[in-house]
Amino acid sequence: MRDGVKLYTLILTPKQDTGPLPVILKRTPYDASGALGDRVTSRLDVKLESEFLGHDYIYVFQDIRGRFKSEGDYFMYRAPLGAFNNTDTDETTDAWDTVDWLVNNVSSNGRVGIWGNSYPGWLVLAAMRDPHPALAAAVPQTVHPDHKSEGKHRRVTHYSPAHTLPRYACLARPCVVPSGRQHWV
Repeated sequence: MRDGVKLYTLILTPKQDTGPLPVILKRTPYDASGALGDRVTSRLDVKLESEFLGHDYIYVFQDIRGRFKSEGDYFMYRAPLGAFNNTDTDETTDAWDTVDWLVNNVSSNGRVGIWGNSYPGWLVLAAMRDPHPALAAAVPQTVHPDHKSEGKHRRVTHYSPAHTLPRYACLARPCVVPSGRQHWV
């Protein structure tokens, strides 16, 4: 990050080199290494379960500042830069720096989609405040700015990314959405 803090980032790529692929990023306070689960396999579809969208993506999971294997201090719902945050960083700058690092250091097609539900959904909104030019898709789900009310609505509003992300994360190539029509995103 711009202040020298290192954030733990797990990058999963398909075994077969199919050329530059888009990146799907999930920033989380819930342990990025948990994406690997306890399944002993090299198959991405088995490891990622409902988060698996196909072998046409590079999957990236990142612990946010101060959580699990990442350096720095953790502040729940860190305030954006300004009157309530006089530091040089916030979740927006961390997302920007992450996307910038990914497009410059990972063999991708230069397009990144970010998604998350609940707190990671709030992190998506933070990334959208000042989006990196390579941020091609952003899918916040079940975002609860008032974290005290989150549990009341989760049963009604929670959707698996496997159901919603494919509609938005085609990342500049034709894709078929549930309506059956082909769209360019």
